[in-house]
Amino acid sequence: MLLGLAGIGKTQTAIEYCYRYSENYDWQFWIPAGSDEALLAAFRGVADRMPASERVSEDAVGDVIAWLETTGMGTCSPVSLFVFSVKLTTRAS
Repeated sequence: MLLGLAGIGKTQTAIEYCYRYSENYDWQFWIPAGSDEALLAAFRGVADRMPASERVSEDAVGDVIAWLETTGMGTCSPVSLFVFSVKLTTRAS
């Protein structure tokens, strides 16, 4: 997990990691997660790239999670790399 102030190079570090270690992953996805809408759209994009045989419903998030569970995500061998790009903001009181 990369955390830090804006402008210190987190995105560039994540991009470099993706390029450098791409051969270790069957799939790589960059997920913009700055809003609920962006996150849902990104999961729909992942679902569109999944093998058609793995799409079992209209629920993109559920299909993606089920696909990851059946393709080895969570095991010792990395299969998929997801980079969630989130902009954190503070609320004024």
